[in-house]
Amino acid sequence: MKFAKRLYLSEGLEKKKEKVIRRLRRGKLQVPVYLVALCNYGQERMEILSSAELLQKGYPSEGLFIAGIASDYDEALELVRQITQETIETNMGTDVCGYIHYREQEK
Repeated sequence: MKFAKRLYLSEGLEKKKEKVIRRLRRGKLQVPVYLVALCNYGQERMEILSSAELLQKGYPSEGLFIAGIASDYDEALELVRQITQETIETNMGTDVCGYIHYREQEK
């Protein structure tokens, strides 16, 4: 599991960012935390995952690229909306995953 350098965070998680990431890496239960992830299953796409899903045995977390962290599902949906809107405004059409990777290369 890899986290974006320029991670999208829902309101209120800015101060808790490092603690949340540390707990996710250690496999500790965090309720409620939702992740906006880019998943590569034949083609890249965005998914909203509950952090509890990562605790399942055999869950394929190695291929996950976490673009955002939210404290509830509605805020995760808002992060997806924000990412999509930014993608469209930068004239990248609907290539949301390409936009996220592009943001990672910016300084």
